[in-house]
Amino acid sequence: GKSGRSDLISALNDDDSKKKESKSFSRTYVKSQQEDMLNDLAAKSSTTIIGRAAAKSPHYNTPEMDPFWQLLPSLISTKFPTASDKDLERVAGMVEFSIGAGKVED
Repeated sequence: GKSGRSDLISALNDDDSKKKESKSFSRTYVKSQQEDMLNDLAAKSSTTIIGRAAAKSPHYNTPEMDPFWQLLPSLISTKFPTASDKDLERVAGMVEFSIGAGKVED
């Protein structure tokens, strides 16, 4: 009834009372800070087992390399921050196989 209507009226009136609460948790970065953070993440991720597997590509750090393989170590370390190199051995093996650097076990 009325509470839904008052929410609608508040939204139509652009009532900022709820917006102010959520803004206290947001954080903004300048572009250079974002780039620095991404570069740090990429540098750390390149030393992981996934990063080392991607580095085995014959096209590593060349324009021919698919950017996906360069992003993969950062993506995995972001999604699974507590995974150890031991936990990711099979994934690294698939990365090596997929880029043509690994051997398939029979």
